[in-house]
Amino acid sequence: MKGNIRVYCRVKPVLLKEEPVPTIVIQDRQLLIFNKNTPVNLDMVYPDYTTQYEVFEEISELVQSALDGYKVCIFSYGQTGSGKTHTMEGPSGVMNLEAEDHFDQRGMIQRSAEQIFD
Repeated sequence: MKGNIRVYCRVKPVLLKEEPVPTIVIQDRQLLIFNKNTPVNLDMVYPDYTTQYEVFEEISELVQSALDGYKVCIFSYGQTGSGKTHTMEGPSGVMNLEAEDHFDQRGMIQRSAEQIFD
């Protein structure tokens, strides 16, 4: 993965206590925001049903590049409550991520460390 800057977007799933916001549509790696009427082209768009594993499949190439000696940075950006911590660290309030019911929800940090030590 040598070279360019890549921009990925993960659409946060709507929680039970939230109302869905029908302003976002994903089509062919484009994020269409209706109130702006401007499509945003991205390298990858992950819909709201994307699992932590699926996101890490893409990130794992960056981890391997770091192990190969290249400089790598993953920068998580978004408004408060948009899911940055969930993606990077996994679910909050979970004491034991080794427990079987939370194992698949591990974040990018835990998965990256596991790949490095493997």
